[in-house]
Amino acid sequence: MIFTAFNSGATQVSTYPFIDFSYANNQSKPLGKKHKKELFKYLETISKELQCTRTAVWTFGKKDIPKYSSITRDNFIGFGSSATTILRDFFKINTFSVTEYIRCINNNKIPTSLTLNFTKRTRALYWLFWNCYTLKIHNGHFKRLFNTELEHTFKLELWLGILLGLISKTKEGYELTKKGAYTYHLVEQAYTHHYIDKTWRILKQEAWPDEIKLY
Repeated sequence: MIFTAFNSGATQVSTYPFIDFSYANNQSKPLGKKHKKELFKYLETISKELQCTRTAVWTFGKKDIPKYSSITRDNFIGFGSSATTILRDFFKINTFSVTEYIRCINNNKIPTSLTLNFTKRTRALYWLFWNCYTLKIHNGHFKRLFNTELEHTFKLELWLGILLGLISKTKEGYELTKKGAYTYHLVEQAYTHHYIDKTWRILKQEAWPDEIKLY
């Protein structure tokens, strides 16, 4: 499949692992850890054959081609039912109800269903989590967004990451190792099940929930 995509002119391919959401009636089930590791190794091997570089945990792209990813942007505005918006101080989710979304738009109302107000710490953690997805953590990018040093905010976390062999120091900041990339995959899976799965399941049932308690 990945050969077909690149031979057809694709410049970037994301090989997202299958996730079994609790509200979906999926007949197939996700691969076990052993087979996932084998899949990652295979993707790394054929990416070299295709002269691609690994630009994120599951993404491979042609060299010297601008990469695309919406979730790793520092700020973005979401339009449409179930879309999300992230700015400096908050994270918002639009209602999942298409009917309610249209009604809000027709009445010049913002269709926000839920809002998470960031503290400076949680906003920085959000940035760190999704930049780990890209395999690279840039000091300069962090300082421009938060006006402070990466090592000052995450001194303990970065030290532990190096100690455990999950990241290595680079000229620009830090980079995830192969072990770190696979560990991130496991963390992201847990994040999906504890946060995204629960949030989406509730929002599919309620257009305007008062709140969602994740834990």
